[in-house]
Amino acid sequence: MKPLVLTSDPMVTEWACRVNVDVIPDWGGGLSQSVTTAVSELEESEWAVTHADLPLITSDALEDLGIAAASSGHAIAPSIDGGTNVIAGTGPFRFSYGPGSFHRHLASAPTAAVVSIPELAIEIDTEAHLAAMRNRLLPSSLRL
Repeated sequence: MKPLVLTSDPMVTEWACRVNVDVIPDWGGGLSQSVTTAVSELEESEWAVTHADLPLITSDALEDLGIAAASSGHAIAPSIDGGTNVIAGTGPFRFSYGPGSFHRHLASAPTAAVVSIPELAIEIDTEAHLAAMRNRLLPSSLRL
């Protein structure tokens, strides 16, 4: 899979160009519409949509997600609070981000593999997310 960045931010676009990553311009319409449009332009290519707030993400976790997507058409990694952190697949997909998005995404692709691993489940959007990450990384003797 070739990495792409979807953004409307000029600084992110400049960074992506410096590191030789192609940019798909985000022309608005919100995250769900932008990602749906970007993925549809890839036609039948394999794709994975990941977000920048996954502090524990690893290449092994993404490989596991890719293997699951290859065997079932799509794979979805839910967040710890019922959202969606990573989706991989082939062909078009209708994205529907926001609270409770995992269930909406699964309803869109009922045969999708569900990949529930901490490296893909923990995001940093709230104080509760930060606490979950700390609990995962710190030995129990150092946890607050």
